[in-house]
Amino acid sequence: MLQSNLKTIIILPLNHHLIVEVQSTVTVFELFQKILQHLKLEGSFKQWTCYSVSRQKWLNILEEIGNYQDETIYIKIRHDLESQIEKVEDIELIIDIYYSGANYKVSINFKSNDILQQVEQNILSKQFYYSYRDVATVDLFIFNQPYNNQIKRFQTFSESNIKNNTTIIAKIRWQGA
Repeated sequence: MLQSNLKTIIILPLNHHLIVEVQSTVTVFELFQKILQHLKLEGSFKQWTCYSVSRQKWLNILEEIGNYQDETIYIKIRHDLESQIEKVEDIELIIDIYYSGANYKVSINFKSNDILQQVEQNILSKQFYYSYRDVATVDLFIFNQPYNNQIKRFQTFSESNIKNNTTIIAKIRWQGA
């Protein structure tokens, strides 16, 4: 028997919230097709991304949504026209990492259409922090402002007006602390 459960789907940058019942075997591809129809959009979804909050990971297009209760899924959509107009640039960011009283400075390259959440993922994927990836989180501060809510984290660097050589303060902490 296939299990169905409610999912909260937040479509960015529209900030459109949907609460839908989805079978656990539905793939991201099928979900994208339904959203394309629901929003009456023309074109493809080849540049769309899908992030599972429960699993704290990006889902690939062939992956099943799965059976996660009270799941929130962020879908970042891009219209074809918007994609053609926007110029994607390479940007180098200076990441000032604070962890357990120590401070490290690293330089990481991104694309201007990458999203801020990738900074945290990049830091926690580093060998030194890799063992903490399931129990740690990273608080980000840019221009002395916190960038820690789901809306800001799923903005692109361009949308957040983050340019080459911007310094981002990243404070690693235990989840729930």
